[in-house]
Amino acid sequence: MNQKGQLQPTGTEFEMIKLQDALRHAAERPDHVALVDGGRRITWSELADEIAKVAGGLAAVLPEGRPARAAFLCCNGWELVVTMAAFETLGVPITGLDFEAGPEATAHALEQLRPTVVVSSK
Repeated sequence: MNQKGQLQPTGTEFEMIKLQDALRHAAERPDHVALVDGGRRITWSELADEIAKVAGGLAAVLPEGRPARAAFLCCNGWELVVTMAAFETLGVPITGLDFEAGPEATAHALEQLRPTVVVSSK
């Protein structure tokens, strides 16, 4: 992230926001809008709270001593941003799966990735 809080490319990818970034923004401007998802507006304070809740829940269930990897099969939305930020906060790599793929292709991708946890909106 740059000093303005904007995502910056790291090679060909972007760095996802982490809880500490959201908390910093929330401390500076808690009621400013951080995300817009359709008609829903989420403030920095709300975003930080949501990321903290999800990261805390994930930390409680991820296995200790085994490298964790995650995959997601979700529609785009604020919940996905929160989930990805929570995994980034915990240092757990997360890979997106093709939401339109059929069961066979999804099963093949999961076999290749062998994630510790899978997040799905279905």
